[in-house]
Amino acid sequence: MDARRDPVLTASRIALDVAARARQYGGVGTVGRIDTHPGIATAIAATGDVTIDLRHERLETLERLAGDVLAAARGSAHEDGTELDLAPLDTTEPVAFHPELVRLTTAAATELAPGAPVLSSGALHDAAAAAAGIPTVMLFVRSIGGVSHTSVEDTSDEDLALAVRALDGLTARTLEWLAA
Repeated sequence: MDARRDPVLTASRIALDVAARARQYGGVGTVGRIDTHPGIATAIAATGDVTIDLRHERLETLERLAGDVLAAARGSAHEDGTELDLAPLDTTEPVAFHPELVRLTTAAATELAPGAPVLSSGALHDAAAAAAGIPTVMLFVRSIGGVSHTSVEDTSDEDLALAVRALDGLTARTLEWLAA
């Protein structure tokens, strides 16, 4: 065991570090994929690929988070005796949603679900493109088991009904704000 150079162990350490550092910085970090080759149970992987998504609402904090994650990944690879090739897939500046709309959305959601969290995920949905010229905000709806962006994503009828009511409340508040 001491002679093994296992990229899966390195990938595992990197995944744990991504989560810890994202929490430390108040951001979001996800290891969405770990691929290995040959990818069989009876052989130590020769190679491993790790896909990481990091998000934060402030670009400068996101850049510090990414730098720390990459430095730690290099350290894990060095400690494990594995090689690490880094290839950034995408760097997109976080989009700030309209602060008044965030406030109105929070008010509409917490009226119906006290304690509902305000998510600042740095999400890059279609709303991000709209936010460049139009006051924009997003209202997230809970997925069953927290599963999202997959074919098995689902939301309960109760949560969908609550979201429609929250959207109705947001619409009414927004119309009042615009009329003021």
